[in-house]
Amino acid sequence: MFEEEEFGRISDDTEVFMHCNQAIMHDHPDFTLYNGEELHALSMQTGNALKDVLKQLPEQKDLHRWKVMTVQLRPDRSWPIIRDLITTVCMTRGLLVSTEHSYSVTYTRRMIITPFSHTNMMTQGQGRVLAAQTEENIARREPQNGTMMILYVQIGVSASKLRVLTLCTTVYNENKFLNTLTGALKNEEAITRELHQILVDLQSLLIKQYLPLTNLFMKTPENTTANHLDEIALDEGYTADVRRMYQSEMKQHLRELCIPLEEYAYDQEYACALLLGLLDPLLKKHAIDLQAALDPPHNSPEKQRNPSLTEEQNDDTNVLEQSTESDDPMYGQIINRQVHELWHQCEQECNARLKQKICEKKHQISAKANSAKRLRRYAIESIIQSNQAEVTTLRPCRIGDRLDVLLYECTCMINTTPSKLHVTYGGLIYQTLIPFFSKTVHIPITNVEQVAKSQTLGIRMISLREVGPERKTTTIAKGIEIDLLYELLVEIHSIHSERPQHASEESTQREEL
Repeated sequence: MFEEEEFGRISDDTEVFMHCNQAIMHDHPDFTLYNGEELHALSMQTGNALKDVLKQLPEQKDLHRWKVMTVQLRPDRSWPIIRDLITTVCMTRGLLVSTEHSYSVTYTRRMIITPFSHTNMMTQGQGRVLAAQTEENIARREPQNGTMMILYVQIGVSASKLRVLTLCTTVYNENKFLNTLTGALKNEEAITRELHQILVDLQSLLIKQYLPLTNLFMKTPENTTANHLDEIALDEGYTADVRRMYQSEMKQHLRELCIPLEEYAYDQEYACALLLGLLDPLLKKHAIDLQAALDPPHNSPEKQRNPSLTEEQNDDTNVLEQSTESDDPMYGQIINRQVHELWHQCEQECNARLKQKICEKKHQISAKANSAKRLRRYAIESIIQSNQAEVTTLRPCRIGDRLDVLLYECTCMINTTPSKLHVTYGGLIYQTLIPFFSKTVHIPITNVEQVAKSQTLGIRMISLREVGPERKTTTIAKGIEIDLLYELLVEIHSIHSERPQHASEESTQREEL
């Protein structure tokens, strides 16, 4: 028996189209039909649950060739039962299960498309002539056996946490020969009608079985409270999908919150790397080992943890265990209450988990930033405390004064004037390189109010704004090492800015004693 005799065939006979009324889908609020243009627009949107379904469509990737229908299902019906009902309808249409997963099923049917011919318009008296041409028709169908009808079914939840069943149908040709068939326009009409009829049959099935979401509040025989209230529960698959959706949103929110923290930690570590790169010659000269700065202090504060999740989960489970106070609640009201309690429980769990992760991330970022800061301070303090430390030669220095220890020297442009710069632990000393008009200027770091980066005509510079009534600003331009010099000046300024605070705290403690 040929496949067309068992399941029927798609024909281009115009008389058949005249006597067959195309099925019309019911106008139902839970059913939504999308065409190719709408699918293409949805695939470009972000945060759309249907977009993830479109990415998983098998074989045919052209969205314009798909017919997609979404159905809002009630959350108390099991997915295996719904899948078996759909499989039964598909088998009556010749569609068999091709691949199956826990949340989706793909049905396929190999089609035989008869090309349009004038012999189809012959009268019944010429039927014997058509029978004699059977071998020729079979030979003409053989190249078209690669044409398959595909039905992709997936269960899931939408962005609003409602249960959604997605039905996708198309025709796929393995040999890429579908568009070159004789009478392609008429074949396309027949294929469209066949795909439309499958969706109509599935819609009729779901409505007759009271599976759409609006049937949850209807007084149907199954929507009754004759059974115990404990037996009324949500489907396990829907519960798992909702929890998975909340966890996915929590991870996305956590990623958005952690990106600024990671950027801050990266900036601190990058600044530390620049400073160590600038001081590397002095560190090697004085044989300073930075490993001691990497060891965490013993008196580090313990991590503060949020309340455990078990306590919050117990509070949420108590909400689920509360019995309904109404005398005779409707079945739909009980399911609706359970759905909202599930959403509330998942939201509370995800919020508690998010707070815990953010707290742990903050401690991690704080540890990274403190480690980088401790390493920078240790490098500078080790150099100025070394017995072989060099001092600046641009001005007379006092013996044993650590403020005159030389940390960096270079030739640069200061206030648009070529100068020789010495950066010491106590500030900046520069000497202008102008013959007969040379001068030496000392800028104590304690007189600097702010160290900032600036840019003029594409040239990056460092601006030092001093305190006082004049609020004088000194600019430094130094080629590719401008970032390294900036980190050194910022760190020295930070060290001296914190010292008065520590001194004032120590004085207050002494007064209390």
